[in-house]
Amino acid sequence: QDSFDEELKKFRDINNGVKEQLERDTQALKAEMAAADEELQAQVSTFEDHEAKAFAALKSNSEKCVETWAAINDAFAKLTALEQERLEIVETFQAGIREYAIQ
Repeated sequence: QDSFDEELKKFRDINNGVKEQLERDTQALKAEMAAADEELQAQVSTFEDHEAKAFAALKSNSEKCVETWAAINDAFAKLTALEQERLEIVETFQAGIREYAIQ
């Protein structure tokens, strides 16, 4: 009976030691997981910040492109009007020359 009790005590001591080690390992793993999660959240937040800034820059550049195209279209319309005016002046001048030549 004493031998059995001693073996049982050794078994319980070993079992308790394993339980304690398992608990320490579990706590350490939880701490590592919490730190990794915190790091991941920081990276996600940084990514979201960069994404928001990139989207804002893209939107701004897009708006500038629209403004630039509008300005180009306006300039082209003015150029077309000036060309039309030039053609009318040339026609008037040529008509004047023809009229003068006939007289």
